[in-house]
Amino acid sequence: MKILLGNNHLAKTGGTENYTFALALELKRQGHKVEYFTFEKGEISSLLEDNGIPFMSGNHYDLILANHNTVVEKLWTYGCNHHRNNVYTSGDIYTILFFNKTRCADSI
Repeated sequence: MKILLGNNHLAKTGGTENYTFALALELKRQGHKVEYFTFEKGEISSLLEDNGIPFMSGNHYDLILANHNTVVEKLWTYGCNHHRNNVYTSGDIYTILFFNKTRCADSI
């Protein structure tokens, strides 16, 4: 599978940053093609690239796993119009429900 992981920033170590890094390594180890997206590169994004996980290069993914409202909104169009295998996580469940209802109603 071609998988995109998104996180607001990957500049330094933290909760979702560590999670994104560990998940990326494991998915790659299992044979998936993994890429990442962030608004702010840094320490963690450098580690991802050192491990052969590049920054987002395409516009179609089999699975998108995204943290934070801003990332969900940015990446939404890379998934909902092409397929149904999107997972968006956010601290605001209303955002997820709103996007599902208004932006991809024809694909759910």
